[in-house]
Amino acid sequence: MINFYDLAHNKRKLEPRPELINKFSPKEIEQIKEKAKHLNQYSYLKRRHLLVELRREQFTLRDSYKT
Repeated sequence: MINFYDLAHNKRKLEPRPELINKFSPKEIEQIKEKAKHLNQYSYLKRRHLLVELRREQFTLRDSYKT
């Protein structure tokens, strides 16, 4: 959703990665695009912040299991 919001507001020039798009059905992609149209700046930044937190958690977990 963040990627489609970025595309719509010229913050991004390229479409989301094909590997990412292939994980969703065409119907789901259309629903995501529709939701992205209704995001405001606050909800966009909140979702982006949540994504950063999830990535940080992911790498913390990954690093704890590395030998």
